[in-house]
Amino acid sequence: MIYIVSKGDYVSGGPETLHQAANIFASMGQRVGMFYVQPHSNKIPNRFKGYNVEVVSCIIDSKDNILIVPETQTYILAKYQKIKKCIWWLSLENYINTEPFFLVNWRMKVNHWPKFMFPVAYMGMILKGKIHRYRYRFEDAGEFYHAYNCEYARRYILQNGVPKKKTLYLCGPLNQSFFDRSKEMSNEKRDNIILYNPEKGKIFTQKLIKEARIKGLDAVFCPIQNMTPDQIVELLAHAKVYMDFGNFPGPERIPREAVIMGCNIITSRNGAAANDIDVPIPDDLKFEDKDENIPDIIDKLRDMLQNYETYYPFYDEYREKVVNQIRLLPVNAKILLERI
Repeated sequence: MIYIVSKGDYVSGGPETLHQAANIFASMGQRVGMFYVQPHSNKIPNRFKGYNVEVVSCIIDSKDNILIVPETQTYILAKYQKIKKCIWWLSLENYINTEPFFLVNWRMKVNHWPKFMFPVAYMGMILKGKIHRYRYRFEDAGEFYHAYNCEYARRYILQNGVPKKKTLYLCGPLNQSFFDRSKEMSNEKRDNIILYNPEKGKIFTQKLIKEARIKGLDAVFCPIQNMTPDQIVELLAHAKVYMDFGNFPGPERIPREAVIMGCNIITSRNGAAANDIDVPIPDDLKFEDKDENIPDIIDKLRDMLQNYETYYPFYDEYREKVVNQIRLLPVNAKILLERI
């Protein structure tokens, strides 16, 4: 049996990828069980009920079974000795930011606690289940298998000693319903709309928008927030540009949706956006999120709005990559079962 661990009662891109994989493994004739943690739950989130998954309340530790955990739930690995183990790297930053000392220091900073309170804060977070005593630190000497969803994560795990033969590209694609909706709206008229995610690169993005308005950029800046999937598709279908100056812990969902919907993209150089494999767009469309770059970014945005059709072909490789992720997930999922 294949067990896939996911956060309970939680809906985001990571858990959806885990449910997509469960559905694919089940379609291969495998018995698959979703094991929900933080909190433990026996209920499939409504958004994922369309996937063919079974929920289990326990994991049987047998050499005939497989345990797949995302990088944020590696504490579970220490509980089992016989089962075959695979860590799926869905968001490298999530792994780095769940380092116990990082979390405790963050909690102390938020609450304005003095440094001598660290032991108390540490034990308190353990007792509340916010952090765990065990966390994977590449101590298995190549025993575990590692799936990664981007080049950024692949380089990290190889640098930490994971043998190349123990790694495999496994990336969750956009939901098929999104591609279906995108085809229906592919010929919509484009307006001078620049979209952005207000939760990413917040401070820098607000500075950029303020300066762009001062310089008279002829554009409407529209945040993507508090919208249904259909409303997001509608917005993407009419915008010319999507900008993202936040971090890229993996193959971010909204940039992929934007490029499929025909938006031209401009990004930061943070995380996965720094390389031309994960975000394969021309180098002059990526900027470091530094104040001195704001004038150049505004000039680039102006040119992208005025010459939308000229820029459109620059994203053909990115669009092809996103479409291919649909085909590659089942192909590589099968390879994973053969290798592990």
